[in-house]
Amino acid sequence: MAEILVRFDDPIAAPGGKRYFAQAVASQVKGGLWEGWLEFFPVSEGVRALESARETTQPGRIHVEYWSQGLTKVYLEGALARAVALAERPRQPLSADYPPARFNDFGHRAITGSSTRGPVVPRPVLNPIQAYARGEAILRNELSALSRDHLESIATAYDLVPFESSAALRLLSTNELIARIVDGARSRQRPFAADSDVPRAEL
Repeated sequence: MAEILVRFDDPIAAPGGKRYFAQAVASQVKGGLWEGWLEFFPVSEGVRALESARETTQPGRIHVEYWSQGLTKVYLEGALARAVALAERPRQPLSADYPPARFNDFGHRAITGSSTRGPVVPRPVLNPIQAYARGEAILRNELSALSRDHLESIATAYDLVPFESSAALRLLSTNELIARIVDGARSRQRPFAADSDVPRAEL
């Protein structure tokens, strides 16, 4: 059963200007892992509620709760933009393993069938190469809004930090890790198709 972890009092603006109140929600899945996502409720009437895809996978409830309490406004705005884009995609049929959607008019939260595919590998929530193309300051702001787990996932998935082991990666401070990701994204700037940059860490 889904559990509301945090409700955010300040409304968040979507790219089109509509404003929503956000709340962080989590649910335990098979294998004892916890998945967290965000739900957005419109400030104005006549606008449907939205929910994001899975934003995090954590080993326990205390970890996903810690994640939810560290969410910043910048992160929430990015998650809302992703939820808007997700709502505009063609609906995909859900596997029988997926939990039922919370909203009748929005039934395709993009949860992968992790419970049937073994251990879950954290999925990067940000493409740093695409974000850098919009400006280095934008990338730095978005990275600063992410948790340490998300930063390490991004660095690993896009091969942006020249370390061979995750243990060596964790020796970097958060600021050093962000700087390495930015440097790596800067060095990768080149024309690419929107769907061509697929991270290695697939779910």
